[in-house]
Amino acid sequence: LKRVDQEVVAIITDTFVAQWPDDLARMNQALAQADWAALARVTHALRGIFGMFGAQPLIALVGEIEQLAMTIGVHAEAAAREAVACKLTQLPSAVDPLLAALRHHQVTVLK
Repeated sequence: LKRVDQEVVAIITDTFVAQWPDDLARMNQALAQADWAALARVTHALRGIFGMFGAQPLIALVGEIEQLAMTIGVHAEAAAREAVACKLTQLPSAVDPLLAALRHHQVTVLK
C-alpha cells in the first residue's frame, strides 16, 4: 500500500471493504451456476481494484481465475470448474492480509 497513490487508496478502501463479501459471493454463485461470463466480469473488476492497491499476488490470482473463466469452452468443463473452485477457495485467505492492511491504513489516516 505504501507504493501506490494514497489518495486513491483512501477513496476506494471503504467501497472495496464493503463490497468484497458480495464479490466473493457472486464469484461462488457464478461457479455454482457455471456462469463463466459473470465470473470473468467480477474477476476482471477485482483485478483492476487490486491493481490500485498494488496487490500483485492478488492480481495474479484473480487473473488466473478470469483466464480460466474466459477459456472454459477450450478445456474439459469438469477440469476447469475444479481449477476455478480451487483458486476461489484460496482467494479469501489471500485477500485477508490486504483487508488487514486497509483497516490499519484507515485507522492511521483517521488519527
